[in-house]
Amino acid sequence: MSSYTQVEPLFLRVTKDPVRQSKGLTFFGVKIDPNTWSKLDSRSHYVVEVQDKDTDAYINELGQGAVCKILPETHISKQVEVNGFTLTRHLITTMSFMLERTSGKFLINLLAENSRFRSIGAVKAQKLWNTFGEDLYGVLDNGDTDSLNSVLSPDISSDLIETWQSYIHSDALFYCCHELGLTASQAFNIHRFYGEKTKDKIEGDPYRLLAFNLSFSKCDDIALGMGISKHDPRRLLAASEQALYTMLDKGSVVVTHEQLIELMAHTLADADLAEQAIAELNEAPENFQKLEGGFYQSNGAYVMEKYVASRLADMLQAPAQLGLEGSAIEEHIAEYEKANAFTLTEKQKQAVIGAAKHPFYLINGGAGVGKTTVLDALYHVFDHAGMIPIQVALAAKAAKRMSEATGREAFTIERFIRNFQFKGVDSSKLVLVIDESSMVDLHSMYRLLSFIPDNVRIIMVGDVGQLPPIGFGLVLHEIIKADSVPQVTLDEVKRQSHQSNIPTVAGQIRVGQSPELQHQDVQVIPGSSKKKILDKVVEIYSQSPDQVQVICPTRALVTAVNQRCAALNKGRQVKRYNEQYEAYEETWFREGDKVMCIANLYDWELMNGSLGTITIVYGQRETLTTGARCTTYSYGQITWDDGLITEITDEILENLEHAYAMTIHKSQGSQFHTVVIPLYLAKNMDRSMLYTAVTRAKESVLFVGQQGLIDQAIAKVAHEERKAHLGQKLESHLL
Repeated sequence: MSSYTQVEPLFLRVTKDPVRQSKGLTFFGVKIDPNTWSKLDSRSHYVVEVQDKDTDAYINELGQGAVCKILPETHISKQVEVNGFTLTRHLITTMSFMLERTSGKFLINLLAENSRFRSIGAVKAQKLWNTFGEDLYGVLDNGDTDSLNSVLSPDISSDLIETWQSYIHSDALFYCCHELGLTASQAFNIHRFYGEKTKDKIEGDPYRLLAFNLSFSKCDDIALGMGISKHDPRRLLAASEQALYTMLDKGSVVVTHEQLIELMAHTLADADLAEQAIAELNEAPENFQKLEGGFYQSNGAYVMEKYVASRLADMLQAPAQLGLEGSAIEEHIAEYEKANAFTLTEKQKQAVIGAAKHPFYLINGGAGVGKTTVLDALYHVFDHAGMIPIQVALAAKAAKRMSEATGREAFTIERFIRNFQFKGVDSSKLVLVIDESSMVDLHSMYRLLSFIPDNVRIIMVGDVGQLPPIGFGLVLHEIIKADSVPQVTLDEVKRQSHQSNIPTVAGQIRVGQSPELQHQDVQVIPGSSKKKILDKVVEIYSQSPDQVQVICPTRALVTAVNQRCAALNKGRQVKRYNEQYEAYEETWFREGDKVMCIANLYDWELMNGSLGTITIVYGQRETLTTGARCTTYSYGQITWDDGLITEITDEILENLEHAYAMTIHKSQGSQFHTVVIPLYLAKNMDRSMLYTAVTRAKESVLFVGQQGLIDQAIAKVAHEERKAHLGQKLESHLL
């Protein structure tokens, strides 16, 4: 075997559809002459690994028949024996590639073989060449659908023209990849947006690249390399915008003057330039919003908060149209109580009546106070009024629990927006019930309100004591502060038995009191060193694996617990196939492992946080499909907690983690028999995290670690550090 660095570019024709890999994707090709486009060596073949995980940006471009230009980062060649012949196999890695346009009759191969041109086969491709010859390039470049319609149907002509755009501006891809040093996904995304104007747009303002998820430092390197001054207004404005978006990443949608100065001084590595940048920002009001009190807000966050506030204000000022008198509502509540043989508390009745009457209503309350019971009674009233509740939650786990508790379908917000059809439905009869509302971030609320018709009513159900959203902004925490918003707070615990200490402890934590933690069902097991804490946690888990869930305040503890618990599993190992080396390689997963999906995989109906167990491991991979996107294989099966069974594809495998332990954030929306919480240097733990952790448990809570960390957490309320302006905007709309 020989290894060397390839300097000259390689021109390859793709011979097999790409396959997703953990580091990106792998495709197969043969080397061709860029002048004649003919194969150079029938006894050499190439396996190329594009090391860039955002495969969706370019996987469709690399179908069979595509021609690309590559500058390899590594290149290893070796001799292999196949059917008695000696072949040379080249293993290539690269961060980027460029599509190349063939010339002459080789265009037929591209159109006929590449699955990107899904509506063109060999017959149509040959017919196009017979009709237009070399002029076919001009017809495609110019988008001349009229000419194409003489050979193809109008729909196929339009589809062909649209697809061809990827092959027109290959110079733009080359510029992005090899002059700017961007990854394949970045280059394709930028090229799709700017097309033939890519180079001019970037050179006009390199900081435009911030919009394509490039870091400020990367944009700065490109800009300074082009000779742009450190004092250039484009640079200073970009630093200002970057500062605003840095705060978004931390959850805040507004920032003070002092915070902005501090952030820009760090970004620009110059305090004086930060002051100059503020001056430039004030001269460019189209780039931001300056609010009362000296706050700054990015235009995007401003528009979203403004829209949400406006829609909610309209709902709050709209008359209720339930179709039932107050006495009728109370009669239906009495019917519900009699049928279920229990009596609602006064606040629960207040919640049912309020939610039935108002176009917008909030139901707030801690864990176990009977929020689900209120919804069940409310739905009984709605059924008699001809109203139709639609249940949604941000997380799949919360939607699943909602459905199980009420016996009615529940959607994730994403699935609701993607799949729900309002056509043929009287939207004035719909009531959108948003559960676990404390988890809903500003962007999700904005999308939700943008999607539903104006006359759909909304009930938000949540607990402001729980963790704030993972995404930016605050919704429930802001709206609940407005006096004009009709709402109720439930405070009588119903979930656990009267003998349970969990509600009392949780309630004390919620209001900032230090609770007694040496009950039989809520206790602290002392531990000082990380090893002793982890040993005890794994011991507890091993005694009752079907009942215990470990949840942790830090990712480091999650990783440590998962590694130890996974090591105890001796089930059959999942082995994935490495296309580059044509061999199976080990993974971290085995049959019987508890796992979690860590991304929204809509094609598989999996959401970020979905929990399951690996139930089957195949001896060798099984082919599922060979389609337009790529060849799909499976290595086994996972049975998810909601009953869904999926194959273990490369895509799922890449978005899988062990779930013996999970973060407190990931546990939100779930319930477990026993919760074990290891504590070790958990300085990020605050009151809402601690409260959320405790309220995940149905029967018992075990802290393992230092009592002092619990007391520190109770004294800290992190979401108060998150800044939002939705409440003020809502109040101003209601004046």
